[in-house]
Amino acid sequence: MQNIGVAAYGAYLHRRRYGGKCRNYAQELAANEKKSASELRALQEQQLRRLLDEVVPRTPWYRDLAKRAGFQWQDVRDLDDLRQLPILDKESVRAENTSFVSGFPPGERVYTSSTSGTTNMPLTVYMNRTTDRRSYAFYLRQMAWMGVTMGDRRATFFGRMVVPPRQEGPPYWRYDPSESNWQFSSYHISPRSLPHYGRKLAEIRPVEIRGYPSSIAAVARFLVEDRSVTVRPKAVHTTAETLSPDARRLIETAFEAPVFDQYGSSEMSHFVTQCERGVYHAHPEYGVVEVLRDGKAVGPGETGEVVATSFVALCMPLIRYRLGDVMEVDGSPCDCGRAFPTFRRVLGRQDDVIVTPDGRLIGRLDPAFKGVDGILESQVEQVASDRVVVRIVPSPEFRNEAAEVIRRQVAERLGPTVSVSTEIHGSLARGPGGKLRAVIALRRADAAQRDPA
Repeated sequence: MQNIGVAAYGAYLHRRRYGGKCRNYAQELAANEKKSASELRALQEQQLRRLLDEVVPRTPWYRDLAKRAGFQWQDVRDLDDLRQLPILDKESVRAENTSFVSGFPPGERVYTSSTSGTTNMPLTVYMNRTTDRRSYAFYLRQMAWMGVTMGDRRATFFGRMVVPPRQEGPPYWRYDPSESNWQFSSYHISPRSLPHYGRKLAEIRPVEIRGYPSSIAAVARFLVEDRSVTVRPKAVHTTAETLSPDARRLIETAFEAPVFDQYGSSEMSHFVTQCERGVYHAHPEYGVVEVLRDGKAVGPGETGEVVATSFVALCMPLIRYRLGDVMEVDGSPCDCGRAFPTFRRVLGRQDDVIVTPDGRLIGRLDPAFKGVDGILESQVEQVASDRVVVRIVPSPEFRNEAAEVIRRQVAERLGPTVSVSTEIHGSLARGPGGKLRAVIALRRADAAQRDPA
């Protein structure tokens, strides 16, 4: 009965996402890959003017913004003009949520979704079929970059409750025939269940594996340790969590397949994916991606906060929307031949960057675990400005002295102003949507309350 339910809902989503003009959009996107940088800029400015001329006038929040700020949206004609507009933050969108709904295209039914809310403050997102189908045309483009097609056998690891939470034994998966997709639960991964996950993957022989890096990496670690089970997909598509270099190496080693990482948002504000060369590209038809520091664009090799303007989310337009994420710019041409903007790394949420009492920003802690065997999962949480806890889920090969090695290596990176302790757990709690946050930094508001000095 659960398989029937999953199949029925999967068929509904497939029609909603890939029906209508979705494949026509995908064909247009494929043709755009041959355009030059100047042609793509002209295309972006054309889409920008459409957004401002047809969609913004229908959106109450933007009408009020123009009145308050004393300007006319018609005066914004190109990308240089766009960068003079104020930056929009999530708090404004959350507080005045319905005033961002444009109802564009007119006459289409509006439905809601929600961001995962990793900071326990989810955001309601409004969309319609046109929005959905335009967005999923970019997934068809990414699949083409990966060398897979719709209908190829797929295994996914996302946050849907496809298996009852209290279920203790297999199966930990359900099948959706509309996309030849085996949906695996991200909530049931544990040392006891991993052999079942591995054997089922070997049985179905997926062409593509897609999902959260933390879930896929857990299965990959089992496959590396148990060579009797072999899973060889054509490609692995990671998304929705920050992919660390160690997790990438582990996944590629276990599956002997390339990893194509994708960075987007539930708000459909931007779409950044890796090409066949492993370079991150912002898809220009999806919108404009800016990387800023102190309000100014950063240069190649520099990091900054991500601000996005979407040409896809017309039902709920977001203009210069601050994501709260950090990315490193590349800026050099890619050998793949596409004239899309390039980036070196997606560093993750600003909330995942630990700020030490002496003001240092620590955004990557995964090297502290390098060379330590026997760890299924781990999580670093800053519980106070000067105190960090490292939670470890061990495998049978784990040795107690490894915990001290990790503690010492994390402490070395955080410095003498932060004390570090370790805890051993049987499993780690997932956040909303089934995601595992590898690093949980102390929110600045919390820090001010706990450390008033």
